[in-house]
Amino acid sequence: MPNGLQVGGLTPREVGILRLLAEGMGTPAVAEAMKYSERTIKKDISATLSRLRSWCATGGLHSLDCHRS
Repeated sequence: MPNGLQVGGLTPREVGILRLLAEGMGTPAVAEAMKYSERTIKKDISATLSRLRSWCATGGLHSLDCHRS
């Protein structure tokens, strides 16, 4: 895949961050676990969510409510 993207369009780092968040970790704990600064993790989360919203808006997720806040 181009630029290190996985099949779902996310990088391995983005997948790792999302997994840790899904396990209930907060941003500081994710940053510590991934050995990045909290600021970097926040930027990654923002960019990932933005890409997922774009993907959803173009019809990538048909059965989920993609516009929940």
